[in-house]
Amino acid sequence: MSYVRGIRAVVLGVSMGVAGTTVFTGCDALDKYVPKSAQNQLMELVRLNISFSVSGAPSDQIDKTFFYADRIAGLTTTARQQGDAMVMEFARTFDFKVQALTEENMEKLTGEISSIDPSEVTPEQKQWLERNIPAIKGWAISGVKLIDAGKNVGLALPAAGAKVKEDFKSASPAMKDRYGRYIEQFPGLLEDVDTVVSDGVPALINIGNVVEAMIVLSSATGVEPPTKEESDQEAMKLMSKGLPEGEEVDGFSDA
Repeated sequence: MSYVRGIRAVVLGVSMGVAGTTVFTGCDALDKYVPKSAQNQLMELVRLNISFSVSGAPSDQIDKTFFYADRIAGLTTTARQQGDAMVMEFARTFDFKVQALTEENMEKLTGEISSIDPSEVTPEQKQWLERNIPAIKGWAISGVKLIDAGKNVGLALPAAGAKVKEDFKSASPAMKDRYGRYIEQFPGLLEDVDTVVSDGVPALINIGNVVEAMIVLSSATGVEPPTKEESDQEAMKLMSKGLPEGEEVDGFSDA
């Protein structure tokens, strides 16, 4: 079963249900890509479990899921742009000709970096690695966290949407107001999350493979790596650039 197609099926099914559309419920697509047992477990899953926190994020699981779903696309897009820029700068510094960062070209570049003889790295190239190793290590950490978060939000948002739909009729007036806003936001957020799962996550994985090869090369050339604390701080700084003004990534966990 394709993970991405399965998530898309869930996204479509829950989206149509919350919107109240009777033309298509998504059941056929769900049955095709996601077993019934998994569907039942998914619809009971609300807890969002990601390994970083954003300042001001709510603690309620439904609110938290919609909060992060509203931000995951911006976080992923920014990380992709940062990674692409880093890879292109590395390629120019090491005289690799990369015209487009396609999956094929990224795989080729990863192999070419891995084949570099550390003894043949020029002083200028080593200086570049020394200047950029904090950002390289920081991106590697943020990339892993955003890949995991993208997949997790891809599962948690449809589950949260199903829960909102289920609880709406019996909710208090205040909760109905809040849930009503979520129902309005739901289709757009689902589209964003689908794009993250189907496009953003694979792109971050490809960049991550190149970045990992860069880290191995820097170590082989004797570049001193930053400490874990320094790398975490750099990762949080990079990730915060993908958030709305006034918000920041303010902590990591092992989730």
